Amino acid sequence: MNLNFKIKEAPAPRSIYVHDHENTWRNFMLNMKTGQWFELPEKYKNRVQAAAAAYLKGKYSLYKHPQKREVYVFLRLNK
Repeated sequence: MNLNFKIKEAPAPRSIYVHDHENTWRNFMLNMKTGQWFELPEKYKNRVQAAAAAYLKGKYSLYKHPQKREVYVFLRLNK
């Protein structure tokens, strides 16, 4: 068997299947300061809750808005 492969020392080309984007939720949540909050529609509640559980590890509160229907409040608690 004759193998005509040339071994290269240069960095390999990047794969076209690798995602080079940053994680939006992680950056967003970790840059929030204690006491900062935002309102979110009910349809995004599960998505935000999953991201917060992964990145903030219980340092947040997510509750239903007292006056607005189908709106939740996300509050960043102390670090």
